[in-house]
Amino acid sequence: MKQRIFRTLMHRYRADEATARERQLVERWYASLDSEQIADQDTLPIRQEKNLNLLLQTIDNRPVRLRSNRRIYQMVAGLAAAILLCLTALYWVAPSPRTVGSVPEEAYQSFQTGVGERKRITLPDGSTVTLNSRTQIRIDLHRYNKANRTVQLLDGEAYFDVEKDSARAFVVQSDGLETSVLGTTFTVQSYLDHPEQKVSVFTGRVQVTKADRMLGVIQKGEQIRFEKKGANAKTETFDLNNRNAWIAGKVFLKQAAFSELALVLRNNYGVELRAGNSKVEHQYYTLPIHRQIALDNVLQTIAKIHDNQLRREGNVVIVF
Repeated sequence: MKQRIFRTLMHRYRADEATARERQLVERWYASLDSEQIADQDTLPIRQEKNLNLLLQTIDNRPVRLRSNRRIYQMVAGLAAAILLCLTALYWVAPSPRTVGSVPEEAYQSFQTGVGERKRITLPDGSTVTLNSRTQIRIDLHRYNKANRTVQLLDGEAYFDVEKDSARAFVVQSDGLETSVLGTTFTVQSYLDHPEQKVSVFTGRVQVTKADRMLGVIQKGEQIRFEKKGANAKTETFDLNNRNAWIAGKVFLKQAAFSELALVLRNNYGVELRAGNSKVEHQYYTLPIHRQIALDNVLQTIAKIHDNQLRREGNVVIVF
């Protein structure tokens, strides 16, 4: 009788006709085959028959005596072997989120901004990050705030206001650069299409490394400028008042290289500024740029600084 109930239940489950309660019973039985702790004295046939009787006992709410009927054993053994085979195949084919040394993609959370957009986010430990335009960061939610607090700056610029925690370092990884702090405020600029990376400190102290190379420990009002092509690092001071004006949609350039000017226009207007000759490529610019000002007005100002000409080809502006 119980075997007929069992077969009927399995048939309904496979045909997707089982009720929620019946499905729960079968799935619980499946799980017991794979996860049950096995005592040394239990043989596989005995364990399989125990699992069957446990399922049947749950169905009719009556204790079921363990039997050694050979037909029952053969049927259950065959069914259990097939289930175990499927489970084993799934175990080896499907990636496990608990595999040592690997983290599933679902463990990461990403944040990003577009042209002319800024965004402020709060991290699990209470630290905040303000993203500049065209910026993307990623956080490993499984590991963050455990051994340390690591944020990956995949592209762009971000201002970090870090909660103090002497036991867990705050680390920003950005295209090979690693910035480590315990609690401070600083900015990391690391655009993939820009020739330089910068780390600027507003409060506290920051350590910056590149692979195994120490680039320096800097404090309030200091920044490290790292040149990608020559792998050269330079420590310098900066204007504390205007360095992060981009948070409010303003940029104050002071003796900025042409490449830095081009970066600001990409961020705020989505246009590509190119130097038409080597002379323009080595020019420096001092001017304020407000996001609210029309692009045409900004371009006219840029042309007048060095008495240059402009030619626009779609989304590209050539200065010559």
